[in-house]
Amino acid sequence: MKKSIPVCCRAVCMAFSLLMAATTLLPAATINSSTPYLNGANVPWNSFGMDFGTHYLWGAGYNATWWNTTFAALAAQKINGARIWLHCDGRASPEFDANGDVTGLDTNLIPNLQDMLDKANANGIKVQLCLWSFDMFNDNTSSAGIYAGKHANLLTNTTYLNDYVTKALNPILDGIVSKPALAVIEVINEPEWGISDVPNTTTQSVTRDQMRNFVLVIRNAVKAKTSKNVTVGSASIKWSTANGKDATVADYWTGLGLDHRDVHYYSWMVGSGYSYDPFATGHTPSYYGWTTPAVIGEFPGVGDSAHYTSVLDMMNRAYTNGYAGHMPWSYIGGDSAGAFSDFKAAALSFANAHSSSSSSSSSSSSSSSSSSSSSSSSSSSSSSSSSSSSSGSSSSSSSSSGGGIGGGGVTAAVSNSLSGWYNDESLVLANTSTLTALTVTITIQNTQGVVYNAMYNTIGSSITNSHSGLVYTFKLVSGQTLGAGTNKQFHATTNGNGTVHVSTADTWSISYTTGGTTYTNSGHF
Repeated sequence: MKKSIPVCCRAVCMAFSLLMAATTLLPAATINSSTPYLNGANVPWNSFGMDFGTHYLWGAGYNATWWNTTFAALAAQKINGARIWLHCDGRASPEFDANGDVTGLDTNLIPNLQDMLDKANANGIKVQLCLWSFDMFNDNTSSAGIYAGKHANLLTNTTYLNDYVTKALNPILDGIVSKPALAVIEVINEPEWGISDVPNTTTQSVTRDQMRNFVLVIRNAVKAKTSKNVTVGSASIKWSTANGKDATVADYWTGLGLDHRDVHYYSWMVGSGYSYDPFATGHTPSYYGWTTPAVIGEFPGVGDSAHYTSVLDMMNRAYTNGYAGHMPWSYIGGDSAGAFSDFKAAALSFANAHSSSSSSSSSSSSSSSSSSSSSSSSSSSSSSSSSSSSSGSSSSSSSSSGGGIGGGGVTAAVSNSLSGWYNDESLVLANTSTLTALTVTITIQNTQGVVYNAMYNTIGSSITNSHSGLVYTFKLVSGQTLGAGTNKQFHATTNGNGTVHVSTADTWSISYTTGGTTYTNSGHF
């Protein structure tokens, strides 16, 4: 967000949480196969630039209780994602010498980050960690100490940039990339404000090429350590598309290998002759020419009454337009854009509406497939066979056209959401007995130009996800068991080229073991 930040108390905001099957938001676009649709929030800090590490004058700023309370509050509203800022303007981290070159990290920073991520994970929250903000180019030294801003030399001096990567970023990544709550590394928040050929508003500025190089170097450093997503929090679509529509200027962030787009929206972005509005009808990621998923990483938590009926209306529009998430500003507030109290009810309503509609479609699909495939069921019943194996276990098999009841009390139902640009085909299982082995396979036909997007399940780390082309395989880890339960979802998603995908030739199959007997079942979408 483009704003001024009060000196001593900088408060606030960001987090997101998904409570697995009960609140899975489907069907929806996602940023990757391990992250659900982000019904998120900007936290983004408790104390601006002070949350992790130690300020040379003010001491350590990490407040474990505050973070735990924040994540619990977000989870209670079924928010499943949090955008959290790290260095901000550099006031407390990393460590600098007198010339502004990075020398390393204090001993608190990595343990602070690890604890925060563990608390996020315990509350079902995925974290987008934003390393820097445009504030790094401002001069906040008179109010927040000698390291608070004026760090353009990290971009203009190759040695300084390399020192940041080797002495600060790499140790941070080594300490946190294994944390399951970490979903995204954001290089910098709203960098456009620090670029000299934009209406530059910061004390220092750099060229567009210098900013792009900064993003690329950090992106490459992250990718050398992890496959987790890397993005940039663009201030506006104005500088994030080359489609030439709506008075947009250029795409500053193309060609940098970013995993998904993150764009911000505020009411000033719509006016006479221009519109940088991702919520507008038809303003999908493909409208802007993006070939990766996209998240609306900031928008006013109070909504935009000049253009939309409510903040819930904006959330629903983001979802309908095919974005992979939305994150209102902000958890604590402190400015006119909104506070948690302004959007928490909308977040809960959004989660409930989309999770319940997903469940309804699953139930409906199960019901219709059950009636439409009665002959198939009876046929499979008469043709099913059992045979003893050398281990003394037995097996049986059946097939259906969309789900049904297999042996061992396992029920399978399908749920589809198909469009010209995004498709989600899922299998939903319920089991009345413990499973000791499980493999789910979804095979999507390469028709209507579909390509792989993502895959995920709502069970968790006991299930592995893998794919080969458009064959999606979910497998229970050896030695793990799956207890009795319902609404266990396995999702295969694809992107399209504008033509609606026909799913009738797409297939699913399951193989599972319970009570020493192995069963198989299969069908079509």
